[in-house]
Amino acid sequence: MEVTHSPIPGGVVLHLAGRLDQVSAPVVEPQVMAALPENGVLVLDLARLRYCSSAGLRVLLVAVKQAAANRTRFGLAAVQPAVAEMLESTGVDKVVPSFPSAREAAVALG
Repeated sequence: MEVTHSPIPGGVVLHLAGRLDQVSAPVVEPQVMAALPENGVLVLDLARLRYCSSAGLRVLLVAVKQAAANRTRFGLAAVQPAVAEMLESTGVDKVVPSFPSAREAAVALG
């Protein structure tokens, strides 16, 4: 699992690549939590995320909860079909806004 950062006005985009599963989730979660700005924007770019397990889903839900507490505008970008299917089947797609690209997410949430 690879996590890289790109600054955007008022926040950051985290680019997740690989598999977000029981092995990588404990490493990724603290990185996502550390990136959550107070009153800012956090976009998780999932263009290169191939797989997300229930452990990965937990990371997303913890981020949603903490984003609300921080008053952070939070969204997902470029969700790939396999991950989108999991988000839809669990109803997470109704809770977290999703955008076609990180750029579009940054503009909409900024």
